[in-house]
Amino acid sequence: MKKIFLLFCIISLIFLHGNAQTRGVFSLALGPAIPVGEYAGKSATDPSSGLAKIGAVADLSYQQAFGHSRFGWMATLRGRFNSVDKNATLAPFETSFPGYQWNINHGHWTTAAVLVGGFYQLPVTPKLSLSANIELGVADSWSPNQAITGVRDSAGFGPVDMVVANLHSVSATSFTGLAGLGVRYQWSSRLSFLARVDYAYLKPTFNSVNTTLAIGQGLVVREIVLLSNARSVAFYSETRNHTQAMPCVEAMVGVGWVW
Repeated sequence: MKKIFLLFCIISLIFLHGNAQTRGVFSLALGPAIPVGEYAGKSATDPSSGLAKIGAVADLSYQQAFGHSRFGWMATLRGRFNSVDKNATLAPFETSFPGYQWNINHGHWTTAAVLVGGFYQLPVTPKLSLSANIELGVADSWSPNQAITGVRDSAGFGPVDMVVANLHSVSATSFTGLAGLGVRYQWSSRLSFLARVDYAYLKPTFNSVNTTLAIGQGLVVREIVLLSNARSVAFYSETRNHTQAMPCVEAMVGVGWVW
């Protein structure tokens, strides 16, 4: 994350130096990140499904026109996260281990990206303008870190068996790109309000993703729900590489400040 932010600053300074004669706009925008395609798939048995739910995105951008042209360049620092659908994640466990009560943590996909590209701005009125933008860049992404626990009760006797599954988070770097449309209202000579919708795409490969599954049977002391308290434990582990498409439609509103 620090490397991405440093790269963003360096790129901005280079362009600022080369375009010092024109004024630029810093903007901050927030909104929902809506997963689409495979990323939004809810089948835990399909390797291409991301099980992603609607999340959030934050965007810090700098835009500067080429002289008095309607065209310009822009640099963006963007972060987003999408939580993982709990019901979809648990569905295979509920099928394989009927009668268990399940608990799962809040796992989520996370991405931080730096992008550079261009925009076109079309004035509609002296204060209102429309824009279109295209950007390319690099993204760091983190896969979900998930912990799942299932407990089977014996009626009137308490817990007797348990299942513990863990999916460990790893990071990956990949290229990313986006295209979008926006609208800006110039409230004053310095302050503006904006809204934009972007389609952002990336497809990172997460290497050495480790998944573990432990099945504990016959809890010795029913009140102690720990694998170390089970009479027998079967342990399974798998490590593999996973490629996940992570496209999102990102709708944001924010403010801009003329620099």
